[in-house]
Order: sequence, then C-alpha cells, then structure tokens
Amino acid sequence: MKNLLKKITHVFKNDQAKLLNKKPVNKNGLSEPLPSSHLKNDKVFPLTFSQSDDKCFKKLEELLSKVDLDSPPGLAGEICNDIALSERRALPSLRLAAALIILSMLSRKRLNIDGEKMTFFAMITALSGSGKEAHQRYVKKLMTSIGQNEMFHGKPRSDRNIMLDLFDSLGAVYLLDEGHELFHKALSSKSASYEAGMGDLLLELKTTSLYILSGNYIREIGAKVSKEIEQLSKKISLTQHEEKHLLKLEESANYIKHGMDNPYISLASYSTPTKADSIINLDTIFSGFIGRFFYFRGERLRGKLLIPAISRPSDHILDRCTTVDGAIEQIELSSECEELLKHITEYFDQDKLLNHNQLGAIYARATEQIKQMASLLAVETGVVTAEELLYSARYFQQNMDYYEEVINKKNVDDQQKLLQSADEIIKQTSQKSGPVSKGVLANQLDKRNSSIRKIRSEQDSKYHYKLINTLIEQGKVIEKEGKYLHHMYTT
Repeated sequence: MKNLLKKITHVFKNDQAKLLNKKPVNKNGLSEPLPSSHLKNDKVFPLTFSQSDDKCFKKLEELLSKVDLDSPPGLAGEICNDIALSERRALPSLRLAAALIILSMLSRKRLNIDGEKMTFFAMITALSGSGKEAHQRYVKKLMTSIGQNEMFHGKPRSDRNIMLDLFDSLGAVYLLDEGHELFHKALSSKSASYEAGMGDLLLELKTTSLYILSGNYIREIGAKVSKEIEQLSKKISLTQHEEKHLLKLEESANYIKHGMDNPYISLASYSTPTKADSIINLDTIFSGFIGRFFYFRGERLRGKLLIPAISRPSDHILDRCTTVDGAIEQIELSSECEELLKHITEYFDQDKLLNHNQLGAIYARATEQIKQMASLLAVETGVVTAEELLYSARYFQQNMDYYEEVINKKNVDDQQKLLQSADEIIKQTSQKSGPVSKGVLANQLDKRNSSIRKIRSEQDSKYHYKLINTLIEQGKVIEKEGKYLHHMYTT
C-alpha cells in the first residue's frame, strides 16, 4: 500500500508543492505520455478476493482519502493549469469540467473502457459573477483553434431542434447558460410535447449505439441534405471548404437513411447553485435522470478580480489536443489495475449504498460514471491506470456529498413547511372546535394536507402524530385536561 502511495504522486495530497504531470519531453518540446507500465498495480495494490470485504474497503478508502482533486492526472491537469491563466476570477473547482468537455469532444469517435461513447453530461454551478464565462470562452477558443467548433450549438428549443443540430454537424455540443431552464422544460408535465421530448431525446442520444430518425424527420432532414448535395454536385469546381462540406453532407445522407452509429452529443449546463439545486430532488433521482450527469460545484465565495495571463489556449496545449483529436482507438484498461476496478465496483455496490433510501439510484451508476471519467482522463495515453480510476472514484464520492447536502437541506426545508402547515391546521381546528383529542388533530392533518398523507403512505404511518408531538415540544400545542388545542386559544 505504501508503494502505491509513492507511485501515484500527483493526484495525492502533499504538503510540498510539485509540478503536475511531469513527463519525458520529446524533441519538439512536448511532453510524452507515460507508458502504461508506469504503475505496477498488480504488485503495489495487494487486494485479493480472499480478504474480507471490510479490509479491502478500508484499504480502498485509505487510497481515496489521499487523492487530491485539485490535481487531475494527465492532459486534463495540464488544461486546468492553462485555464487558470485565462481566468478573470479564480474558479479552481470548475476547471476540470471545462477540461473534460474538451477531452470528450476530442474523443467523439472513441469508446471508453466499457465500449460506450465518451459523451459528457454535466451540471456546473457557480455564483453569478464568479467568472465561469472564462471557462466557456476557453473551451470554444481551443476547439475553434483546432477546427472543431462546428458542433457547438445554441440552447435547443425542441426535440426537433436537437435532431437538426445533430445531423447538421454530425455531432452536437451544448454549453448552456441558465441550463436549468432546459431541464425544467424537459421535466415539467406542463411543458409542450416538443419541449418535454428534449429530455428523453438527450438521454437516448447519450447512450444509444444507433440512432434512427422517424419517417417524418427522414423526409424533412433528408430533403434538405439532398438539395444541398445536388447544388454542390452541379458545380464544375469546388473550393476546399465546399469539398469538405460535400463529404459531410454525403455522410449525413447515409446516416439519415441507415441510422447514425454512436451519435455524439454532450451537454454542459451552467447555472447558479440555487437554480441548479432546484432540479435535484427525489423524483429526478429516482427516475435515473440525475445519475446520468456529473455535478460540479464552484467556490462558495467569489474570487478577487484578476488580470488574465493569456487570452487564448497555450500552444503546447493546442499541439497536444490536435494530436489526440479524432482518434478512433478504444480506451483500454491497464491489466495491472483490473483488480482495483473490481474493488471499486464492489465498494459502490455495497447494499447500504446501492439501496440507499434516497441516493441509491445514483450509486447504481457509480461504476459507469467512474469508468467514463477515467476514460476521459486517459485520452492522451489511451490506457486507464490506477491514477485515473482513483481520481474518478474520489470525484464520484464528492458528487455524492454534494447531492446528500442538497437533499438534506431540502428535507429540512420541507419538514419546516409541513410543520408550519400542521400548525395552521391545528390553529383553525382549535378556533372552530376548541380542545380535541390528539387523534382528531391527526385526522385533520391527514385530511387537509396531501404531502402528509403521501409521507404516511410511503414512509411513516405515524408521521402526523410526530408533527403534533413536535409542536407540543415547541409549546405551540397545549394539553388541557387530556385534550389538545393551539396555544393561541388557551386563554
């Protein structure tokens, strides 16, 4: 275990400052990826299935506690360092989100270690005026510099809009300000059908290996593409740009006819914490919606205004991104850390997590999310090692801490609202009937508040009595000769 802590250096906390991702330098001055043999995890991570689960889990927790989330491994860490130079206000907690958007777009033709697409869906929150715009600007400038900005699209207004974007640019990326608005439309039962369909379509495109258009859209989009192909084909000579566009149109026409293999789509929703947290509730968790997103939360306080050191991505970052752009090789899992991945999977599959009464639906996707982030972190080497796995597992843990904080706060707020409602109902009952038995008060709460009835039905059949007892403890309900009434009517 000590050997592993020594070998996996830059993702672990250390009192001494050190360079991130220090690697050999080639003749062009660019850092080269470390070989997959750099970490001998079959020797330095001696966990075996013959050991008890508790011992294995404690060792894994020890490793995860050492991970420094401020130091992502590989190219992601280097991009984060570069983003820091472009910031107008320091926003370190969100740099990784921007880096992963870039790595996902560079890997649009690749599959992760599970054979799944390397899409990136994230909710990203920061205080208004905290500088998150600098991150979006960096992402767009980098992808424009390497000629891959056509996939960026504005906020979609309908499911049709998304389909048009996808087939127009053979991939779609949405960087959304106030992205919570899209989620509210997609999730609301009051939305128009074309708005409600956006959520289902986005999640389908995120995971499907083959997307086939319906008949109406085949005719609509197909006619548009065919017309453009016909117009370009009639020209005697084409510019380089027109030739490139014609090839894309022909590829799109083939997808329209036969279906699109592994359609690429990514979405990063930027919002303030309050607005983003409004989407996180038991309904969206139980439905599996929240479990498909990464969650990034910015600093609680705004940083001081800075003068950016750079106005565009640095050349060495552009060179490294250009090198991996459009690669098609599937990301592999280093054979030396297969055992580690098994233990991470078992850890998050513990019954107390998998069947957690509030967050179980998110824990059920833990390994899926960890593999996806680890694969994105490994796009430069093409091999996921222990560094990427441990970092991704620790980040998932932090995500769960955020979700638990949001849900607990909502539980407290909901409890307070129900208590206020119970207080008002008992006040009205006392005004009308005077002192009554506790059973009568309980029946009134059950009869007049649907949320109380739902909790009684699904969670706690004695919940209405617990509300009354709380109000008694607070002195708002008084006992009088074996009966009860609101304190306002005791005189």
